[in-house]
Amino acid sequence: MARVMSPRCRVALLATMFALPSIAAADPADDALKRSNHFKSIAVQRLSDLQGQVLRERFPPDQRVRVFLDVHMADFLLEHAEVRLNGNRIAEHDYSDAEARALRDQPETTHAIARDTAAPGVNTLEVRYRGRTGADGDPVSGSYRLNFDKTDRGKLLTVPVLPGHTVRDARDPTAGGVAWQSDPDDARLGMVRLLQATDRPLAALLFLLEISASVTTAESLPAGFHTLLASGYIDLGMRDQAYRALADAAEAEEPTVAVTGAAIDLAALEYRHRHVEAALAILENHRDRLTPVHRNDWEELRGRCLLALGDNDRAVGALQAVDWSLDEAPHVHFNLAVALIRRGDDEAGRKLLDRLGRADDGKLRDKANLALGYEYLRAGDGERARRTFARLPWRGPHTSRALAGFGWSELAPLAGDGEPPRETGGIRFGPFVFGASEVKPEEAAARAMSAWNALLERHPLEPAVQEARVARAYTLARTGDHQGAVADYEAAVDWLTDQRRRLDRLVQDLQRGEYAAALARDEYGELPPTAWLRHTVAESRFRQLQRNYQELRFLQGALAQADPYGTRVMQQALSQIADRNLRAAQMLIVERAKRQDQVIDNYILAAHRGRVRLLEEAREARARPGVNTP
Repeated sequence: MARVMSPRCRVALLATMFALPSIAAADPADDALKRSNHFKSIAVQRLSDLQGQVLRERFPPDQRVRVFLDVHMADFLLEHAEVRLNGNRIAEHDYSDAEARALRDQPETTHAIARDTAAPGVNTLEVRYRGRTGADGDPVSGSYRLNFDKTDRGKLLTVPVLPGHTVRDARDPTAGGVAWQSDPDDARLGMVRLLQATDRPLAALLFLLEISASVTTAESLPAGFHTLLASGYIDLGMRDQAYRALADAAEAEEPTVAVTGAAIDLAALEYRHRHVEAALAILENHRDRLTPVHRNDWEELRGRCLLALGDNDRAVGALQAVDWSLDEAPHVHFNLAVALIRRGDDEAGRKLLDRLGRADDGKLRDKANLALGYEYLRAGDGERARRTFARLPWRGPHTSRALAGFGWSELAPLAGDGEPPRETGGIRFGPFVFGASEVKPEEAAARAMSAWNALLERHPLEPAVQEARVARAYTLARTGDHQGAVADYEAAVDWLTDQRRRLDRLVQDLQRGEYAAALARDEYGELPPTAWLRHTVAESRFRQLQRNYQELRFLQGALAQADPYGTRVMQQALSQIADRNLRAAQMLIVERAKRQDQVIDNYILAAHRGRVRLLEEAREARARPGVNTP
């Protein structure tokens, strides 16, 4: 049985079992996330209280009848159901594909389809449903007509959905040999699982709070309640509340496998919000509670945390312990390849990247080929780099970087020439040094120029495009066209300066909130279609801020509808914190744009240096004896 914890016990359990760290709001994004959790918790509880009051007035507990459906056939997709009580239709529902599949595939899910009142005595419940067996199966239907005794207490009925099953005038607790009334706790938590499985976290949390409000003591809560509550908070990004719910789950001695699964999910939330040390602390505190069910998830997330913290040796060990094949989880093997290379096992890491670069997963395949190509460039192996970059498609999120790498691969020294990559007065673009190819330099330079020119047709705020603008002049210098290279360097400075102004205007527009409405709608058409922007808006923190905005606005509207005047102050607070989330999301783009501004400055500096170097070489050449000066 669950016990009511004292505040001191709760704090001790949080500190020892879940290692709850105190995270300061170090930037606007963290501050907005932290405030959102607080306001969402208050608003959800207030909305739950208001809805509970309405439910008690419309459906008094002693008269209430609730009907849940439970799909009992693995190959059946429910499409429609209708419920009648004493001849009156009280509910009908058309099931979405997501709902039907969750009811079919997710364990212990139910659907709370109807709620009504009934007088004491014998009442008649009729349930009719239809659906399909298999993806393209024929329509099948079924129905129940159940007579049940209603006392002066609420009644909860769980009806099994069995295709083709028809029961007439049965009495509880059985119907045609099939149990149709089950533990009400199981049915209610089953509805929570359905809501969570179909991506309705707010509705799931409100349903959980309704369950909590229906009991008088913590011991009366259904088994598994706290773990589901923790999962609900995690789904909404509500970190602090999830810690408390998990502590309650441990105190209530809920199943270890469920608590550990929720704890790993909480660690994943911390990792996504860049609280990597907190995530690792949670995982380490659950090392002794692991079961085989969660071993792979635990090791995989632990490996990512260690990789993010730069502990490459331990990251390799954790990722190698994951018992998932390359086909099952290519992302794990990609992270392992990165960890191996960072640890110094270059050859092993490259072999793994090469396998990933030939796998079926297109998105990760391109990412692996891009990483492998640049690994070969670091080793000065232009031939292998060139072949690897050639695997990437002409269109896609990694194409610009691949074109840049392909161009440099033409200028990199050949592998096996007996000499390491050497400095030739070239510009260092990235972590490798470009030396001279001794085989057909004009042809290699022409192919490199072809890659640079193709890049220049892409969006000018893409860093690879800016790199190509300077690389063109560098390539001209390598072929001996010093005069053309000087002119191209000068043109590159002017062009890059224009792009810096363009990026500065974008930053100013974002700071003024120009794109707020578009960001709220998850639309980015007016923003530059660059890889750095795509990466920013796909980041977990950005998505959570955007989601917070939408959820806080939803709560504001729900409170306005439930109690327009009594919740006015709370509505204003929700509006303000929602706008703060959207503002913080904009600032994440601003932060990334400013970093790109620095990249442009570096390319401008490189172009200046390239021009000055060529002019100095020309001046030194003219000053040598026997050299005619014009």
